[in-house]
Amino acid sequence: HLLKFCSEPLRNDLEIALKAVDNCASAFWEVSKALKLNKALVLRAVQIQGALLVSATKDFRNDPEVVFAAVNNDGAALEYASQELRSDKDIVLAAVECDPRALDFASE
Repeated sequence: HLLKFCSEPLRNDLEIALKAVDNCASAFWEVSKALKLNKALVLRAVQIQGALLVSATKDFRNDPEVVFAAVNNDGAALEYASQELRSDKDIVLAAVECDPRALDFASE
């Protein structure tokens, strides 16, 4: 990921980060800590690669919009959702529709 070679100001630029994530979703790992708090960027990353929910903050793992986007891309991303959202019927159904094995990560 080229972002790791960029200066902190460039890694903190939302426009650059969005382009980098569009090019390679795992570039999300290299964005600044501040940008990892940007919901638009987090949404973009998990829409492209749902498993990136693992690197999202606790707040985003408990955000229904973010988790729904992640499990629609990769049902197994349900594993990284908050306990509360792993028992949300709509989110679990979306995850299972994407990957039936996601049921393993649902809360009871």
